[in-house]
Amino acid sequence: MNELPLLNAEAMATFAARGFLRFDGVVPEEINRQFLDEMGDIAPPEPGKKMMRTYGELLARAGLPQTPAGVPLAQAYPEGSAVSRLLALPVVAGAIRSLVGEDPVFDHHFLHVTFPPAYHEASGGENVSQHYHQDSTI
Repeated sequence: MNELPLLNAEAMATFAARGFLRFDGVVPEEINRQFLDEMGDIAPPEPGKKMMRTYGELLARAGLPQTPAGVPLAQAYPEGSAVSRLLALPVVAGAIRSLVGEDPVFDHHFLHVTFPPAYHEASGGENVSQHYHQDSTI
């Protein structure tokens, strides 16, 4: 098995304290472009449309596979897909191994999108992309 760049104690402590780590410049532009191509056209939503309906329509068009919880992460995305390529990047794979071990299982994914202010204004909703929350943990 290839040696991966594991997180050091400072990075682990930062993750524990802040809940995230930044790895600027790690994902090549080619993978970013591939991801956007795979997701398809994510046009701005129609102002005033209900949030769950908007997300439902968006996810129906997006190129995310439907993957059940409990699948090994290594099998959760089709080989060669943008997400599988991202997960295989040494820095990403090393961070995952550092945080959740060698053979993590997939829980769930969701295509979170930040909607423009006009969308929220038209529906009378709060202009937020997502509240801090806990969801589907297996």
